[in-house]
Amino acid sequence: MVGFLIATHGGFARGILDSIELIAGRQERIDTISILHETSIDAFGKELTDKIVELDDGEGVVVFCDLLLASPYNQATMSYRALQGKHEYRILSGANLPMILEALSGRMQNLGLDAISRMAQNAGKEGIQEFFEEFAKVSKTAMIQ
Repeated sequence: MVGFLIATHGGFARGILDSIELIAGRQERIDTISILHETSIDAFGKELTDKIVELDDGEGVVVFCDLLLASPYNQATMSYRALQGKHEYRILSGANLPMILEALSGRMQNLGLDAISRMAQNAGKEGIQEFFEEFAKVSKTAMIQ
C-alpha cells in the first residue's frame, strides 16, 4: 500500500489529516510532520527521512508538501540522497484536501505510486474553483439548451 506523508509548516499537516479522518475515517499508512518555530531544520530533515522509511512497505510513498521550494519540500528532496534510492517516493507541492482525498481513492483502487501521484496533482488543481466563474459557465450552458 502506498504510504502518505503530509509535510508542512505549523499545524497545517495535522489539520489536513484531521479533516481527512472526519470525511473518510481513520486511514492506514498516513502520517504528518510539521516544522515549527523551535524545530531544527536538521532534526526535521532526519525525522522526515525516517517517516518515509516507516511508511514505505515496498510500494512507495507520496510526500505532500505545502509550498514548492520551502523547507518541508527541500528536506523531502534532500531525503533522496540520504535514502540512496532505497525507497521510492514522489514529492508534491501545494498540498490541499482534494488532492489527498483523491490520492486515498487511488490507493483504495490499488493503483501504483505514479498513478496516485498524477491523480493527486490533477485533483489538487481541479479542486481550486471560484464559485461565480463556475456558476456563469453553468448558467451559460443552461441558456443554450
